[in-house]
Amino acid sequence: MANEYQVGWISRLIKYMRDHGLTRVDVDPDYQAKWSQTVKDVIQGTVLVSADSWYVGTNVPGKAKGILAYAGGMVNYKQACDAAAERKYEGFVFS
Repeated sequence: MANEYQVGWISRLIKYMRDHGLTRVDVDPDYQAKWSQTVKDVIQGTVLVSADSWYVGTNVPGKAKGILAYAGGMVNYKQACDAAAERKYEGFVFS
């Protein structure tokens, strides 16, 4: 479900870029740090905090343990992504 949504969201991002003559996109480091903290906060109180599995990267020697996927529910994820898009892709840097 999330993958299908993400494909659509990225497609709309690419259309936005084409419509505005933009060719590059990157993430604002401050916004990335804020989102990373949100992802970490959401898993507090879940088994993911103490899990040792591929899902948190502990199967790769030397890799820092952490979760990359948002685990706060599809509705909340979609709301956050849609809000960024509605604010002209807040958190992204274009050129």
